[in-house]
Amino acid sequence: MRANEDRVFRLLISGLLLLTSGYAVSKRSLGPHRGPSSLLSRTQKHRGLVRGAGIVQNVSDAGSGWLWQGSAWLSCKAAINCLSIPWRLGLLVLALALPLNLIILGTIWGLVSQANEAQRTSLLYSARSIAAGVDAELGKYIALAELLGRSPALREDNLDGFEAEVRHKVPSGRGVWVLVADLNGQQLLNTLAQPKQPLPRRDPIAIEAQRRTWATGDPVISDVMQGPIAQDWIVTVEVPIFKNGEPFRGLAVAMRAREFFSLLSARDIPRNWLAGIIDGQGRFIARVPQRGY
Repeated sequence: MRANEDRVFRLLISGLLLLTSGYAVSKRSLGPHRGPSSLLSRTQKHRGLVRGAGIVQNVSDAGSGWLWQGSAWLSCKAAINCLSIPWRLGLLVLALALPLNLIILGTIWGLVSQANEAQRTSLLYSARSIAAGVDAELGKYIALAELLGRSPALREDNLDGFEAEVRHKVPSGRGVWVLVADLNGQQLLNTLAQPKQPLPRRDPIAIEAQRRTWATGDPVISDVMQGPIAQDWIVTVEVPIFKNGEPFRGLAVAMRAREFFSLLSARDIPRNWLAGIIDGQGRFIARVPQRGY
């Protein structure tokens, strides 16, 4: 059976070569004064001869290509015939398994990419949700500080009257208190302090935030710092108080940093995630899981 296949293939190649040779001989045997070509000019005849030569050359090249492909096919066939049955089975398994493995790898890669994209979307959603909660919480304290900053008692330097007003609007026990300081950062009023308790000078971070709010005229959120009276980590909302167009007092609404932890714990954050709220210096105000500052 194999000998018959080889014989048929050789006959096909020989027939192609004969057809090619016959076409080339017949083309060369046509003289310049035979057939319709005698009506052409010299330039046209020359172009016709070039095109005929190109056709013969292309057919010859095609025959050579067929011969090369046939010999290559026979060489591969002979090499395969020399292999034993286990080798042939191994090659068959490899030919079937390689595309399948490529498909599996492509599928795994696609699933991993989709999982990463889903996790990234979830992270962005959680971060934006936490940021919106922080903005809403700080917005309440900013509104409270601006409301207290419009008090006539504060501008008249009536600290007793202003304290009574503050205690009415900010009940104790909420983790929020109000303080008033002079231009040098010395505290004049602190609703968290006990009656007759000496009031210290403000923290340098708070003094810097107080000066910034005088310079800009807008509320400023301070960085996290250690409160001398609260003995805890705090964040303040600073509001400038002017009198006759000049800085007069510093007004701050202070809150414990742990108040922001509720914003994180209220979100459904996976256990293996680290979520946090940081200040302008890159320090954590609150984080999940919790850790000391």
